[in-house]
Amino acid sequence: TGRQPSGSGARYSTAFSIADAIATPYTADAESDTVLSLALGLAAAWQFAQGSYLGNSLGAFMFALSYVLDNCDGEVARARQVSSTFGHRFDTFSDWLVNASFFVGLGMGASSATGEIWWLWAGCIAGLGATINYVLQQVLDYRQGNWAKAAPQPEVAFTPLPGRFG
Repeated sequence: TGRQPSGSGARYSTAFSIADAIATPYTADAESDTVLSLALGLAAAWQFAQGSYLGNSLGAFMFALSYVLDNCDGEVARARQVSSTFGHRFDTFSDWLVNASFFVGLGMGASSATGEIWWLWAGCIAGLGATINYVLQQVLDYRQGNWAKAAPQPEVAFTPLPGRFG
């Protein structure tokens, strides 16, 4: 028996989309997926910053799609054996930018909707926390000698269903 999808809900939801991407003549490279994920994540943060029901709904959809694509890019690169240091660093940077923007956008939107400035401060503090986390991880990677290495090759997080892609 093969391994079943494990981990977060987003990782579980991407298992079959990753398998589809690998098994089909999927022409985009992992960096293109990262760029699309980054664009969707930043657009989601902008939508959250609007402070409206529609903005929050669109932002939630875009953010979820961004997260699914973010999980796909590395998996596809590893499955195709084209992982690179640049790809890993770009993905990590994109993750930070989307996460920090998400918190700031959410704070801006909540502040706008309620008229309470402390929501803006909370969002900015959370964005600062995401930034500190990113910087500390980069310093730790550098000190451990991992700065110039691609991401490690984990076990495959999914097993295609028999006959589905055959």
